[in-house]
Amino acid sequence: MVTFSASSAIIPNPEQGFFQYTETHYRSDNSGYTPLDASELQTARTGTTPINSLNFVGATVVFRYFFLEKYKNADTIEPAYLALLATDLAAVRTAGCKVIIRFAYDDQHQETGPWTSDATPERVVSHIQQLAPTLNAYADIVEAIQAGFVGTWGEWFYTSNFTTGLNPNTLTANNIANRNAVINALVTNLDPRIFVLIRYPGSRQAYLGTTNPNPGGDAIRLGYHNDAFLADNGNWGTYETFSNLTITQNRTYVASTLNVPIGGEGANYTSPMGDWANASTELATYHFNFLNRNYFPQMLAAWGQSNIDTASKQLGYRFRLISATIPGTVVAGDSMDIQIVLINDGWASSFRNRPVKIVFDNGTAVSKSTLPIDMRTWVPGVQQTIDTTITAPATASSYSVYLEVVDPTISLQSTPAYSVQFANTGVWDAVHGRNSLNTTVTVNPSANTPYAISNIVKVSIGGVPTVVKIQE
Repeated sequence: MVTFSASSAIIPNPEQGFFQYTETHYRSDNSGYTPLDASELQTARTGTTPINSLNFVGATVVFRYFFLEKYKNADTIEPAYLALLATDLAAVRTAGCKVIIRFAYDDQHQETGPWTSDATPERVVSHIQQLAPTLNAYADIVEAIQAGFVGTWGEWFYTSNFTTGLNPNTLTANNIANRNAVINALVTNLDPRIFVLIRYPGSRQAYLGTTNPNPGGDAIRLGYHNDAFLADNGNWGTYETFSNLTITQNRTYVASTLNVPIGGEGANYTSPMGDWANASTELATYHFNFLNRNYFPQMLAAWGQSNIDTASKQLGYRFRLISATIPGTVVAGDSMDIQIVLINDGWASSFRNRPVKIVFDNGTAVSKSTLPIDMRTWVPGVQQTIDTTITAPATASSYSVYLEVVDPTISLQSTPAYSVQFANTGVWDAVHGRNSLNTTVTVNPSANTPYAISNIVKVSIGGVPTVVKIQE
């Protein structure tokens, strides 16, 4: 049995952590569009970024705000704009990142209505249908789409197209149906790999019901973005708006939502609500995967660098190897029993079921076995034991053994940036994107394995020529 030492390092793993905030516009005169720079994103992913006197290590997630001012009153999204969108998504892929996207028509806030912050419900649905083919072409790197589109900033509140009258809190049955149509357009038109994030639990309940469904189907795709995290007890309406449930009931509802991305940003700072003691409890309770590192600066400053580092380690999953038991010698092609013990030190499970593989590498040949595991079950704080049987490599040799956790999309599996690094010292193979189990297995030939000419020598015994088979 091999045991492993824990690492205290910040490990920027895919689809989690403090994200890199970006935004761009497209006004009626085609101005305002600032394209993403792949090299800048890559630097943010691999390096340390100082923001408001704090240092943030590694941003594997890019948040991208697309403001569609030009199309608020236009039915057709032009090919030129779709080309700009595609170029941005290609830059994200080149940088080895993933992206969370929100579309909105306006960022000009006004407290009182009527509001002109968005397009009509019919136009919004049409725009989603037009955007979907481009988004789907990059579904491998689009982590999630925030429902967006509705209201100022796409936050589903200040809107006259999806609210009747001048009270944004009061919704008619028709308002609810129009909002559900936006969610449905996203769910039905986007690639199933793309999650859809909802601003308010009440909006998710209006679409799915107040009883949290078991993971599966559309439910598994609907997560949350809380844009007023820790602003007050209700998170500035997050846990009460558009819902028949109490704040406490909605908090329970969100906490019980599993296997979907959950995250957001602060919007206010008061003590003790926004202090680290409460923040760390809530980040764990609601199993946050991501957080805006640019906002809310006063709250993040109150946490301090040490706690920012802790959050960087624990947002999302953080898998750590404890031990591995693997036979030192095995016959080629035979079954071999392996046992790997690990734990998730993060605040959340993985919301993707990434393939988990045992890799045998002798320096010239690689053999892989995919384990029958749903890694979404690796919940925080619970020790997990992988106890299974795999087939040994077919070729006799001495192999180093690795644990590899890759992206579900085949096109990304050869890119180390999209593989999962375990929180241990002396295990990460950055070149190949895999974790060493610090084990060597000798695979001997089976009785039915033909010997290579190089492994056969002739000797004489008592003057009689004899063929001796040399087994390596």
